[in-house]
Amino acid sequence: MHGCRIHKPGRLMAGSEHQTLSLYMGQQHVATIQFEYTRIHQFEYTPEWRQQGFALSPHLPLQGPTGEKAANLFLRNMFPEGNVFDKALQYLAISKENHFAILSTLGLEAPGALSLASTVEHLQQTAQFQPLDLHELEKRLNDSDRNLAVWNGKVRLSAAGVQDKINVMKHPTQGLGFADGAWVSTHLLKFESPNAPGLVINEWFTLQLARAAGLPVNHAEKIQIGKHSALLVERFDRRFNKDHTHVQRKHTIDGCQLLNRDALQKYERPLAHGKHTRHIRDGVSFSELFATRRWAKQPAKHTLQLLDWTVFNLLVGNADCHAKNLSFFVDAQGIELSPFYDLVNVLLFDFAHDWAMGLGDEFLDNGSLPSTYDLACFAHACELPGRLVSQRFENQINLLAGAAKSMLSQLPPLSKFERQHLHQYQQILDARLRHFQQHAKGIQRAISDLILS
Repeated sequence: MHGCRIHKPGRLMAGSEHQTLSLYMGQQHVATIQFEYTRIHQFEYTPEWRQQGFALSPHLPLQGPTGEKAANLFLRNMFPEGNVFDKALQYLAISKENHFAILSTLGLEAPGALSLASTVEHLQQTAQFQPLDLHELEKRLNDSDRNLAVWNGKVRLSAAGVQDKINVMKHPTQGLGFADGAWVSTHLLKFESPNAPGLVINEWFTLQLARAAGLPVNHAEKIQIGKHSALLVERFDRRFNKDHTHVQRKHTIDGCQLLNRDALQKYERPLAHGKHTRHIRDGVSFSELFATRRWAKQPAKHTLQLLDWTVFNLLVGNADCHAKNLSFFVDAQGIELSPFYDLVNVLLFDFAHDWAMGLGDEFLDNGSLPSTYDLACFAHACELPGRLVSQRFENQINLLAGAAKSMLSQLPPLSKFERQHLHQYQQILDARLRHFQQHAKGIQRAISDLILS
């Protein structure tokens, strides 16, 4: 697939009620999006795409009308999240309710293979590269009221997620910089938040553990920008071609897009765990995620990968494993999971420690550990054989115990704080591995008791 960009359309006439953007994949016109009073109103595939293309998600079918709600949810889930996004909107003087302006302005580089433009001519530009000024970046990181999203008058942010990050290209000869024209970013540069020191080394270490446990993850490199640690993560939806003249892109959607849910519903309890809201569970659940096997190219492989992701998150303490922290490649044959990302032991931070999705009715509030019964409820709800779940726990426990010790003995140069952070990480991991070694054995028997009770 050929990469392309979202181009800001020309200035609209005052009082205009209707605007239009076209959706492209490479140079192919996929669909037209109509806006009414700045909000998404209608989504319609082109006749050519209906004949030769594929549904961008299970809820945007090629044939028949596409509902306004489904189109809204699909496109709004492309919006970035968090403080960096808020600052970008403030800089651009754009309301969060102005979907047209967000898509046409922030969408200079949409996630995956999709691009939005007013005309196809806007996509036919020459490749441009602007080196990243590391001194300027360090200055911004030193500023507590920093604006990381806007560089050279352009917003350099498209990936979802609340962590501070920017899109960059890792040029084969010129280092890190910003891609423009026909080029798009190849990496995400992620930073620590002032309220989460140690986040970079934590995520770097967790990604190495995931690889050791057999999970597919992209390459991540820890780098220093002055006194600040940063994580340079290879994008799974982007690849340079062999001669580094073009960035190839893959169509990708996240878990909320796949399940036709609002970004706020990425958590099963979207209104958090307060006394009066903890019973509201209309967000994405584990059982819904596992039910996506019905769209998978290889349902058995899909199920095993989701199970391994869940097991790993439980072992390392990644309670924030919500639906937007999963992505899927989509084509005419179906869906397949992308490499995993945003893997962090959140128990080391002053975040909420309840789980994004419940194991049965248990959300493990305050960092508590699940019982065999809780694991059985999870397996039963997701239609997973208890013996299989126990086996995947046993496999990863054995792999992680050895991998963590080996990695800690071969660390790159780190600060004293980072080494202390990883020491605490190891203590938490060791305790969790011991717990699950004991409680993951009897899941099948617990399921039988659950059914009989």
